[in-house]
Amino acid sequence: TATSAKMLGLDSSKIVDALSHSVNMAGGLMQCWLEGTPEWLYASGLAAQNGLVSALLAERGANGARSSFAGPKGFLKAFCGHVPDDAEELPAKMKKEFLTPKVTLKPYSVITSILPVIHNAVVLRERESISWDEIESVEIVAGPRVTQGPLAASILDSGPYVNKTQAYKSLPCAIGIALRFGTVLPHTVSKYKNQDVSGLAAVVEVKTDESYESFYNSVAIVTRDGSKHTIEGEEFPSLEPERVRENLLLAASQYVGDKKAQEMIRVVENLEKESVVSLSNCLS
Repeated sequence: TATSAKMLGLDSSKIVDALSHSVNMAGGLMQCWLEGTPEWLYASGLAAQNGLVSALLAERGANGARSSFAGPKGFLKAFCGHVPDDAEELPAKMKKEFLTPKVTLKPYSVITSILPVIHNAVVLRERESISWDEIESVEIVAGPRVTQGPLAASILDSGPYVNKTQAYKSLPCAIGIALRFGTVLPHTVSKYKNQDVSGLAAVVEVKTDESYESFYNSVAIVTRDGSKHTIEGEEFPSLEPERVRENLLLAASQYVGDKKAQEMIRVVENLEKESVVSLSNCLS
């Protein structure tokens, strides 16, 4: 909505109108993640569509409530159950900078909150040259933000998994994939029913340490010879531009072919020089 409003050149009053319209069109349910159904796949598209509709409504003079976020019957009350005392100050705290240009490709095909855990497991596997068939057990210790957050049920899910949507959100399954294949990307996530992956996922134990802040975690792998290998930290792995390009090409080419994938990457890498029409045509 904010992006659409900016592109339409709306003034601050109409931007507030647009945001109010979008709040009333917002979704945000996560039940589909628990059941492995695809509703979440459409959420971003619907958000973009509704954002544009909201901005167009405001542009054409449709008023929006001034307290849609923090009012007694507003968004926070509906989705959070209560309105914080400082809710009226939220607009002043909103950043002036658009974050979309800084969004990049995840290095692993898992939900964001378990990225540091998967990264630690991959690094430990490589650093200690651990073979997947030597692993006796795996212990993951993470803070409550990971194990008790909104996605906890999905993260702690030990299977069986209906599809890869469930699988890549599950920490035991993602760890199993990472330790078996050395990474978690679309071509390895699709092997979530692999017998080796299932065996590894079955020996993963996830614990909570209340003292672990943010995404800090530790991974301990015990091998059949009794050795224990450990690593800890909360690094959010980042990729160099060339690595991002390689991973994006690998993922996209599976669905649209190499030629179309190359075209998409070219357009995305030159967003500032491309028109909205060319971007839409490329991604359609």
